[in-house]
Amino acid sequence: MAVRFVIVGGGPAGNQAATYAARLGAEVVLVERDIVGGAAHLWDCIPSKTMIATGGAMSFFRRAEGMGLDVDAALDRDSLKGRVDRIEERLHRAVVELLTSQSVRLIEGAARLKGPNQVVVETATGVEELEADAIQLSTGSRPRVPEWCVPDGNRILTTRDCYPPPEIPEHAVVVGSGVTGVEFVHMLSSLGSKVTLIVSRQQVLPTKDPEVAAALEADFLARGVSLLKGARAVGIDLVDDRVTVRCDDGRQV
Repeated sequence: MAVRFVIVGGGPAGNQAATYAARLGAEVVLVERDIVGGAAHLWDCIPSKTMIATGGAMSFFRRAEGMGLDVDAALDRDSLKGRVDRIEERLHRAVVELLTSQSVRLIEGAARLKGPNQVVVETATGVEELEADAIQLSTGSRPRVPEWCVPDGNRILTTRDCYPPPEIPEHAVVVGSGVTGVEFVHMLSSLGSKVTLIVSRQQVLPTKDPEVAAALEADFLARGVSLLKGARAVGIDLVDDRVTVRCDDGRQV
């Protein structure tokens, strides 16, 4: 009798486990609440790299005059959104086709454990209980929103609201100077925004090599990025269409 293998979470880890288990003869069920292929993967990682590529192209066009070229490139936000959506759909479809070709059963719904060998799934059509010999939990991640911040999807955004944002801002404030934060600084400055980065410590990428961080900071300053070092954001005020970020040392931006 085939091993009954239930996987909760259809991101890269869940997909890899499903395809290898199916090849080895297991009876595989994969449960995903949002999107097969992974929300963090398809709604964060892939869109960010797509937009960085567009920003890189725009940066090249800005330097074209020095190469003897007369180029005037303007960003078409709707076309960029369409490009992001097409890439997401193509990758999502490829993962679904691979798994279904291996007889992996896909269930869209929210799962919870009932016992060591039972998974309960709430779907749009009802509740289903699955029996399993083995269960893998690979539920992934989502943006962390501090208690003093209430994203509105318009002016106050999480990362997943930004691929692309409703409009490319004239001035963007990025809170957080880890890998994701500095990626957004690079992306938005390449797309033409003035950017301020709030750095709670004394260097960007605080867990990385100081020499690497210094080189990155120098590049940001050359781009016109403002760095607020030693400032921890503690509040956000939204008045009409203007946003003000308050820091614990009294500075505001």
